[in-house]
This record gives sequence, structure tokens and C-alpha cells, in this order.
Amino acid sequence: MMTLDIKVNQLLVFQMSKTKSNTSSILNPFTFKPHRSIHNMLLLDSFVFTEQTFAITNGPSITLGHIAIEAHLNIDQQLRNYFQRILKTLPSTVQIQLLFVPTKILLNQQQFQSLIANNNLDAQILKSILPLKFLDNEIIPSGLIFIGLGTHQSIGIGMHVCSHFIPTVERDTLDLQDAYAAKWNEELIACVGQIARRIYDQEISHSSHNTLNKNYETIMAPYSFQKTVPSEKVGAIILKGFFALKNDIFVPTKRLPSANNLSLVISTQTFLADSKHIHGFLPLPLIPFELSKNHFFTALKEHSLIHMTDKSIIEESLTSSALLSNELIELLKWLCSSDINDRSYTKRVLSVVRYHETINSPISYFGKLNYYDALNISLVLPLPSNVLPISIAEHFSQEQLHHNLFLLPCNFKQLIDFYLSENQQYL
Repeated sequence: MMTLDIKVNQLLVFQMSKTKSNTSSILNPFTFKPHRSIHNMLLLDSFVFTEQTFAITNGPSITLGHIAIEAHLNIDQQLRNYFQRILKTLPSTVQIQLLFVPTKILLNQQQFQSLIANNNLDAQILKSILPLKFLDNEIIPSGLIFIGLGTHQSIGIGMHVCSHFIPTVERDTLDLQDAYAAKWNEELIACVGQIARRIYDQEISHSSHNTLNKNYETIMAPYSFQKTVPSEKVGAIILKGFFALKNDIFVPTKRLPSANNLSLVISTQTFLADSKHIHGFLPLPLIPFELSKNHFFTALKEHSLIHMTDKSIIEESLTSSALLSNELIELLKWLCSSDINDRSYTKRVLSVVRYHETINSPISYFGKLNYYDALNISLVLPLPSNVLPISIAEHFSQEQLHHNLFLLPCNFKQLIDFYLSENQQYL
């Protein structure tokens, strides 16, 4: 146990302790395999996880995860000579330490949320330790780099990092100007990205067991890759390390609009859509709309590891599927929205759309529709096959039905012609 005491005139006014435990109850089972850094300067070959509980006497406490990676050096003679000039004795191993909030703690509503909601001085002190900030119910990564003491350099993810970084003369950030110092610092930063990727892979894999859909926003928040300051280059290097691993990246996905639960799917098999309406009808594996705002998915897109929906993909997908009524309504809302200003495209899409009331109902073809039910006839009589039911039409204005969906109101003449046909089957 480590203790911080603050006394005034020999009177103890504040006490805070940190205890460590090698027994992990907060980190999901973690498999670590030795691997090399991006430019083979380091061999990351041992991994130690501990729980670290920070507690204020007679106040709140929080338990965080701490990972220590031992790395053996494999550097060229020029860099070795540089280090020996500034360090005198060159260590044979380097330690990389990460302090973060494990998923189990983030989702522990009783402990964590009570701390976040509390704004007294003790709670503020504990929250200042966290590599996360909380603003309007949003979790924002705020991890910093430490070189013994803290620096002003952020890393863009929800982890604090400490290692043998070479600082500037002022020691408030990293030296990325000197050629040798930059080479060393960039390799260490990239290692942090590599380690963060392995933590992400383990945490997201375990989340497939009984995770509520709403919790995925919390689980993925520490990996939202914020802009780093004062050096933006640090963030780019973190990303480089994170995506250096060629294994598949799994992401929470809604396989179909009607799916109740999210599934973990390889990112290259999933799609991003920038309209809520698209999420309501497109039968493709989509990243949920709210979750897609996480910059993690922006990074996936920039690395060509996820697809964007476009009009051609939507049109092609609709030719091979039949929509439920609620899905049809979302499609029509999308076609009526400001996102679509191409009338020829709208006509093509409507010509291929098939829909039915329920899975077991007969399939109807939107392309055969000419009218919409404006008289609420369907409550008492069956509608002609070329009339859109009022249960769908009522979601749209007359202008939308006419201008965007190319439908006219069904009048009494069409109804009389239909009901008084030769066989009079509807009388």
C-alpha cells in the first residue's frame, strides 16, 4: 500500500491510499503473446496486470486496471550511442505502463456512476486521476503521457501511459524534433497503440456475452481516438500502432433492421450509414447510428476497414429483399428527405421495392402502386392492389406522396370501378 498524507500544523487534513492486487476481478481473461514493435526496435515479451484501488480516507474510491509490459531492446548502434550519451547506462529492458478503466468498472453502475455524479471535492480529486472525462453523459478519452511526472501531451485514447520517453528540455511534452529522440519516442508511442489494440480485442470479444445494446457506447468510448495536443502527431502514431496488427477487428453490429440484439462482426463486413432512416430499412449489417458517431469508426473508414453505404448499394440490396411495413415507411421517409434530390433514382428504387405487412403476409410491389388511400377505405373494405394503404400513407404529407413518391389520392371513381367490376366479388 502507498499512502499520501497532507498535514497542516501536524493535523492530518487529507489522506489517500493506493493498493495493488494481482488477483484480477475487473479485467476479462487476457491472452498476451510476445510481439515486436513496428520497426523491430523492441520485443514486448512479458505482461503483468494488477488492480489498483485509489481510496480517499472517509471518502470515495475507484479501482483501475494497470498493465506493465517489459520490452527488450533491439536498437542499432547509432541509437545506442545516442542513449549512452544522455543516459550514461543503457537499460537492457524498457517498461511500458498503462492505467485505464476496464469495461467491468465502466459498466459498474453502482460504483462508477455514483462517483461521476458526485461533485464534492473528494470525488473531483478521484475523477482527475481517470484517463476519461465526462461531459453531458458523454465519455471522452483524456489519457496523458507521463515521464515520471505528468506532461501536457494527450494520446487520444482512454489510457494514461508511462515509459522511458525522451522529453523536451521543458519536460512538458515529448521530443519529436531531434532525429534520434523522435525515432525512439515514436516507437514507444506506436507500442502503446499496439497494446491498446490487444486490450480492445479482448474486451470487445468478451462483451459478446450478455451485453446490453446501450452498453456498447460505453465500452467503445475509450477508443474514440481524439485529436491529441499539443502534438497532433502523437495521435497519428497511436493509430499506426493500433492498426498495425493485421487480425480482424470485430465491431458491434445490427445485422438486420428487425434484430433486437447487436452481434460482433468483422469490420470489413459491416457498413456505416449517415441517416437514421437508412438504419430503419436497409437489410445489411450496419453499425448502430448513435454508435457510429464514435471516432473509432472514422478511423476504420480512413484505414479502409469498413464500408460506407451509398445509393447504388441501397438500390442493389433492395432488389433482393422484401421489407416489412415499418421498414417501408423508413425507406419512403429517406426518399422524401433532403438527402435525395434525384427523382430518377427514386423512381428506380420504388420500381424494385417489395413489401408485406408481416413475414407471413403476401408480398406487394410498390412499383404497381398509382394511388394512396386518402379516404380511410381500408378500415371497412379491401383496397385495390394499386392503392397504398392509409396505415403507410398517413406518415406523409400530400406533397410528399405526390411529388416524392409519385402517387395520387384514390378517388371515388377508381373505387367504384374496382368494387363494381363485372364479377362484383367485393360487394
